[in-house]
Amino acid sequence: MPEGADIPLPPSAAHLAELGQADGPFTGSAEPGEPVPASDPVAEDGFYPVASLVPATGGTCPAGTAGVAGNQCLTLGAGAVGMDTVDQAQADLQNGAWVVRLLLTDAGIDRFNNVARQCFDRVPPDCGTGQLAIVVGGRVQSAPAVDEPSYEADQIQISGAFDEAEARALAEAVAG
Repeated sequence: MPEGADIPLPPSAAHLAELGQADGPFTGSAEPGEPVPASDPVAEDGFYPVASLVPATGGTCPAGTAGVAGNQCLTLGAGAVGMDTVDQAQADLQNGAWVVRLLLTDAGIDRFNNVARQCFDRVPPDCGTGQLAIVVGGRVQSAPAVDEPSYEADQIQISGAFDEAEARALAEAVAG
């Protein structure tokens, strides 16, 4: 992978709390979330720009948001890129850390890059957080930060504090 092609996951709420930073700005959670509420317009699997983060109240996300672990809920922006853009997804051990590598279709990479550019530039209203939520089976599986404005079809990888089982499960979920 070329340098800078990685999409790192932000710290989890639990990790921020351990560091005493839970009261500051929060950039999302990499942990699997609660089911997307039925009233939410997110019905299809895909990559969604994250418009904003909303605190959960009593462990519950407000209507119209997607739940994540911790006390944060995601408001998903428009312009989702469907999972039909993913040709392959696989878990891989790189430098002692598990990552999920994606290979996008030729047509899919352009759609993905349009959303990646919005998130990299933190363009409101659709991607003010700089994150891209991965929704599979009505659940936010991950919400990594986008660290490049564009990618090649074979340059995308999702990194985080994954163990092997978590990386394989995310790869399987994304590959469908």
